[in-house]
Amino acid sequence: MIYLCLDTNIYMQQLTDINGKEDSEENYISPHIISVLSILLEQQYVTLILPEVIILELEKANRSFQDDYKDNYSKLKNKINEFIKEIWSEARDIYEKLCIFIDEEQDNKIKYWIKTYEIIQEFFRNEKIIKLNLDPGLVLQNEKKRISGEINTRNTNDELIKMQLKIFIQGHLNDDDEFIFITNNKKDFFVDNSEVNGKFKLSWDRRENCYGYFSLKSFLKKFNNEYDLKIDDSEIADEGVNLANLDIDFDDFESGEGQTWLKEQTKYHEIWRTKYKEKFDKKLNESPQNFREIRNTLLLEINNLLFECRKTKSWDHRSEYKLSYWLEDKSEQELYFSTLSELIVIRNNLKEYLKIHLEMDKSY
Repeated sequence: MIYLCLDTNIYMQQLTDINGKEDSEENYISPHIISVLSILLEQQYVTLILPEVIILELEKANRSFQDDYKDNYSKLKNKINEFIKEIWSEARDIYEKLCIFIDEEQDNKIKYWIKTYEIIQEFFRNEKIIKLNLDPGLVLQNEKKRISGEINTRNTNDELIKMQLKIFIQGHLNDDDEFIFITNNKKDFFVDNSEVNGKFKLSWDRRENCYGYFSLKSFLKKFNNEYDLKIDDSEIADEGVNLANLDIDFDDFESGEGQTWLKEQTKYHEIWRTKYKEKFDKKLNESPQNFREIRNTLLLEINNLLFECRKTKSWDHRSEYKLSYWLEDKSEQELYFSTLSELIVIRNNLKEYLKIHLEMDKSY
């Protein structure tokens, strides 16, 4: 099992980052992070851990965000006004236009926060999330640390999060499980200079199967097997392929030269696939074992579904021709290099395709 916990600052990013996700009041698109996490939870690929401290911190931010926005935007307008008066008193109309723009930005920010906060709260009601209730004893213990100077006031909430997660890990984490903590706060949660392949050691739990990521994006890229792999032509040439021959255009592929060109092309693509697979496997082996197991399970399911589809009475050459549509325009050879999210979609597609053929079989 993969246990995942996001720090408060990860959720705060979703509340403050407007990335063109709002088309209209009626057509509001859920933040990408929540959509992705919902899929991972529903597919039971991860279990999300939610300490109550994080819920309370978000509630506190939500109570004051409108006043904070209005105060900061007001300060911005005052600074601009002061600056304009210093350099050019005739630019009053420019200041008024800027104020209109700033007010619109403020209103958009507030509107975005309100809707995104509702989405996050709805997400928190997901029954598959494990919520860690704040124990009064932990609060008292934490307050004693603060009074004694062991921790400072700024770190009290972070310390409570660590204490809650430590208790959970000790009681639930098995050797074959993994715990992942994602935060933008390296200083308080990660060991300095401990990054390896995007992963950080936790400063508060040194187990090998407990680690962190600095951003949700880096975690999702690793989890999703998104690799930016390139094969240079020089690597292909080293295997004896004459690259110059591949640039020649032939009208007659039946000729001797045309056949030589086809053979060279075939050799080129075979070597390219081999080298790409080597690099892909190397990256894949750097990802956590649980990630690889999920991927292997999906590939096995897809192969079984393809086998079941081809066993149906209604399967014919037209079914085979349409198959690429259900494979998201991929060949079967390309499935191995697909991202995890692509494999989930393809697996679900094939389940639907199999249902269609089983229904068609009833008329045979």
